[in-house]
Amino acid sequence: MANQADQGPDRSQWPAYEPPRAPVSLNDFLTRMWRAKWLMLMTCLPIIALGLFTAMQMPKLYQAEVRLFIQATSGPADPGMVANERAFAESLAVAQTTVSRFPAQRISPHLGEGTSAPGPFNQALAMFKHSFAVRAEDGAILTLTYRHGDAATAGEILNAALASYLNYRDTMLARTPTAPLAGRIKQLELDLLSADDAARAFLDTHDIVNFAGERAAAEAVFVTLTAERATVSALLAAQQTELAEMRAQLADTPQTQPVPGAVSPQQTLRALQAERAQLLARYTPESRAVQAIDQQIAALEAELADPDPAAPTQANPQYQALASAINSQQAELRGLQRQRAELDTDLAATRAMIQRFSELEPEWQGLQRQRQALEAGLVELAREAELQRVEGEPGASITVKTLSPTRVGDRPKSQAATIYGLTVLFAFISALLVGLLHAFTQSGFTSGRTLQKAMKLPVLASIRKQR
Repeated sequence: MANQADQGPDRSQWPAYEPPRAPVSLNDFLTRMWRAKWLMLMTCLPIIALGLFTAMQMPKLYQAEVRLFIQATSGPADPGMVANERAFAESLAVAQTTVSRFPAQRISPHLGEGTSAPGPFNQALAMFKHSFAVRAEDGAILTLTYRHGDAATAGEILNAALASYLNYRDTMLARTPTAPLAGRIKQLELDLLSADDAARAFLDTHDIVNFAGERAAAEAVFVTLTAERATVSALLAAQQTELAEMRAQLADTPQTQPVPGAVSPQQTLRALQAERAQLLARYTPESRAVQAIDQQIAALEAELADPDPAAPTQANPQYQALASAINSQQAELRGLQRQRAELDTDLAATRAMIQRFSELEPEWQGLQRQRQALEAGLVELAREAELQRVEGEPGASITVKTLSPTRVGDRPKSQAATIYGLTVLFAFISALLVGLLHAFTQSGFTSGRTLQKAMKLPVLASIRKQR
């Protein structure tokens, strides 16, 4: 039995094997990121597509804006005063009062009729909170904004919100206008509601939804139809001129023409006489064959006896082509005439619609002017009441003045670009994180050079793993 000492040290005393770790250099890191490009692309593209779809669904809204100036009687307003006024404007009471003044479908056309039911009212209230915003800027300036799909509705709702804010502010500060002025304000509010009812009744009576929009649409249709009729009339005149020229050319073109290469009657007669001589060599003059050829010879001799014999003719192809072209031209001409008649009918109907709008416009403009005057008077009385409260009560230390009247943007705005930009940024960040995770979780050596640095041995060849 061999000595156990000759077998060397016990295996339990061997040092643990630690495989060499692959050092990650900048080139290796970039290589791993490049190999993860498809994974990053598959992460990025669905997010971008979802963001584009979401951005395309965003509605275009008009933004109405009014700016208020917060002023303290003892000096400039501090940030605390401005914050209090902003809290008044953003309060739930202001939102509820404003929404209660309008039907739910005025706040959002997608809601049901009326605001008496809790469901539509709560939905309209949530929509108002989403579209109404108050922000403080430049220290003592408070800006109220409201967004809506219709420009006139946006301005109307913002003015109602401004009035609700001023009334709620007066209530919370326990300051009310004088009795005569309060009665005038209440009466103006009732008159304004009556003016709105009169405008809606006018539109319902004449079966109109949007007076300005429908009139502009009718005028645009009239312009389009007029241009189309002018085009059809020009084509019709050109077709008529071309048809007249073709008819004149047809009148100068003969219907028939001589047959080219036709055999003359004299040659035919000589051929028949030679054939008769051959038949007489075999038949008698009384035979049927000889009598038949005699009849042909007699007919030719009678034709030759005519002082003006008719030459063989055939149909003229040019004449036939002109006649066919004239028939096609006449069919196109009748189609253009029918099209112009239809355009004339549509133009007459559109002209009657525009005339109807022109006849109704004075009454509609009168209703609008009456409403605008009532609204301006209500705002002026609210401002006058505020001044009376400030001047009559020594405790009134803060005043709110309208720095600029309600203004509605000329063009609708949409948040599609912002949403899409944020989505693209989020997609790029997500793809970068996926690439970094893939790069730092990969094991093994990136290249033969990395293996050579780790093992301190030359690398003779490398193979790619087959997938």
